[in-house]
Amino acid sequence: MQRDAREDGHLKEAFQMFDTNSDGRLSFDEFYAFFQEGIPDFPEMEAQELFREADNDLSGTVDFNEFVDYIYGNLDFNDYVKAQVTANEKEIAEQEAKKKCLHKPLKLRSETAKLLAHRGSDWKRMSWQERLNAVTETEIGKRRRDSSCVPERPPSKPKRRVSVYETMTQEATVDYCIHRYDLSFAGREYQCEQQELHDLKTKLRTSGGPEEFVDIKRYVAKGTAGWIFEVDWKESGERKAMKLIRMSQSISGLKERFASKILKQAGLDHIVYTHPTVCVVNRDLAPAVIKEQLLSAGPVNFYLCLFQDFAGGGDLEDLRAEGRLTPKMMFGALVDVASTLAKMHDRGVHHRDVKPENVLVEMDGETITSAKICDLGCVTFSSDQEGCKDDIRRFGVTLFSLATGEPWTSNRLIHENHDDLVDRMAKFVAGSSDATKELPEVLRQILSGGLNMHQVAEMMLKMSKVLQNEVGTI
Repeated sequence: MQRDAREDGHLKEAFQMFDTNSDGRLSFDEFYAFFQEGIPDFPEMEAQELFREADNDLSGTVDFNEFVDYIYGNLDFNDYVKAQVTANEKEIAEQEAKKKCLHKPLKLRSETAKLLAHRGSDWKRMSWQERLNAVTETEIGKRRRDSSCVPERPPSKPKRRVSVYETMTQEATVDYCIHRYDLSFAGREYQCEQQELHDLKTKLRTSGGPEEFVDIKRYVAKGTAGWIFEVDWKESGERKAMKLIRMSQSISGLKERFASKILKQAGLDHIVYTHPTVCVVNRDLAPAVIKEQLLSAGPVNFYLCLFQDFAGGGDLEDLRAEGRLTPKMMFGALVDVASTLAKMHDRGVHHRDVKPENVLVEMDGETITSAKICDLGCVTFSSDQEGCKDDIRRFGVTLFSLATGEPWTSNRLIHENHDDLVDRMAKFVAGSSDATKELPEVLRQILSGGLNMHQVAEMMLKMSKVLQNEVGTI
C-alpha cells in the first residue's frame, strides 16, 4: 500500500496513543488496552494472535516500524486504528468546541437557538462544534447589522446535509455498520461461536425482507430498541413480534439473537427469545404498514429484522402505571425475573438493562401467568462479577420503581443514591400491616451488593409466598 507523510503522521499519533509509558515500544498490555478502549469485551486470545503477528523480531514488544508494517499489511486493523484515532480527535475537538461555545453570552446562544428553529434545525440535536459554528455566525451577523443601516436579509434555510447512509447499497451498509471487531462481543467464553456470527454478516449483505416468512398484521409500538410489529408466521400460523432495528444499531440485534441461542440451548424459561431467522428491510421497498412508521426514522435505509416471542400482556411498567399491579402479582413476576437472571449469571451472561419495561408478561384475566425478560441487546458475556453486580443493582431499583410507582425514566432512578431509595421506600410503606412493610429491608439488602442473584431470587420467593393469600395494591 502506498504511503504518504500525512498517513505516517496519522499512524504515529495512533502509536503514541498505544505507548502509554512513552518508551517507544508496545508491550502486549498496551497493545491490548487499545482494543479494549474501543471494544471492552475484545477477546484477549485474538489480541495475542494479532500481537504475535506484529512482533516480527520476536522481542516480546512492538516498535514503531513493526507497528507500521503490520498496519499496512492488515487492512481491517488499519481501518480499526483510523477509527479509534479519529474518534479520539473528534472527542477532543468536541470538548474544545463545548468550552468555547459556553463562553459565549447566554443571550447570544438563545438568539442562535431561535434562529436555528426558524431555519428548521434543532439546537438540542446538534454537536457542540455545530453549535459553536452557528453562534459564531450569529455573532458576525450582529456585528454587521450594528455597523450598517441596511437591513439584513433574513437567513436562508441551509441546504440539507446528505448522510453517508443515503447513498449506500445494502451490502455497503452492512459492511459499514458491522465490523469484524464488532462481532467479538461473545468474549472468550463463547469464541467457538464466532464463525457463525461472521457467516451471518455475510448473509445480511444480500438478505431479503420478511414477507417470505410472515404476514404482517399491525404496528404495535416504538421502543428504545426499535419498531415492533405483530406478525403471523406463515409456516405455522404462530403469532410473533417483529422488531426492526436501524442497521447502524444492528449489533444490539445480533447480541439478542446470539444470547437467545445460548440461553435457549441451556433450557432457560421466562425469556423473550429471538428466532434464528434474520432478514433485512429496505425502507424504500417495504410494505406500507412498515414504510409508514419509518418515514421519519432518519437517513438509514436498511433495518435488521428480528422475530421474537409475542407477549400480549404488556410490560410491568405499564401495569404499574395503570394501577393494576398488586403485591402478589409484582412478587410473582419478580420471582420469574430473579430466578432467570440467576441462571443467566451461572452461564456468564449478564443482561445489563434490567428495568420494568424490559419485563413482558402473559396474563390470564388479572393474573400474571408468566413474566419474561426481553431486550437482550445490551448483554455481556464474561466470567467477571461486574455484570452480575449491575444486574442485581438494576433489579433492586426495579423493585423500588414497581413498589412505589416512581417512574424509572422520568425520575432517573438508576442514578439515585441507594440510601435515598431505601429511605423513600420506608416512607412509602409506613403504616403497612402486610408483608410490604418488609420492603425497605429487602431493598437495602439487594442494593448493598452483598447478595448474588440466587439469594435475591430466594428473597422474592419468600415474599411471594407470604403474599399468596393477601389482596390489595401497594
